[in-house]
Amino acid sequence: MLQCRRVRPPMKILTWNVLAAEYTTHQKKFHRADKFKGREAPWQTKLRFRRIRERILAENADFVLLQEFHTNSWRETFEMEVEQLFPGYQLFDADPSGPVAAVLVWNSWQCKDLFQVQGSKAVTGGSSKTAVGVAVQMPDGLLWVISAHFQYAPQGFLEKKFPDAQQQFFNLANGIEEQLWTRGAEA
Repeated sequence: MLQCRRVRPPMKILTWNVLAAEYTTHQKKFHRADKFKGREAPWQTKLRFRRIRERILAENADFVLLQEFHTNSWRETFEMEVEQLFPGYQLFDADPSGPVAAVLVWNSWQCKDLFQVQGSKAVTGGSSKTAVGVAVQMPDGLLWVISAHFQYAPQGFLEKKFPDAQQQFFNLANGIEEQLWTRGAEA
């Protein structure tokens, strides 16, 4: 949890990679994902998502930056709209049909603009490697709140396994900068 004291008014920002259910195949040792096509069991997903939801609501953050957030998966898991799962928040995501970056914005903040940078295996390293930016009205102008999902691995590992990883990182970062630039914001 990041507390921004120098910004007026003060705000709380939470960031969380929620691990999309379909990516539990990469973590099956920890998710006991043997019987469900290599994914965690639906009851495990629901329990994990419920704990994440409870923590997000308990933190009472102004902005929640989410990675690997799959709107449709959350909707299906709880059989309700995401806005009902996170009362008081507005959801902005790059694509509800897949795991992507998303931003939850507390309703008291006035959102003025939105951008999305779509991901792809060739350009950013995967379809979940996306970014969403939301412009929030502040007393002295706009503040861009951006959730981005970059590749991660220990130093050296990523370069060996994915030789294009550094370029893919820069592609996503450049996509964000381009979106800000076209909107007249300083990157």
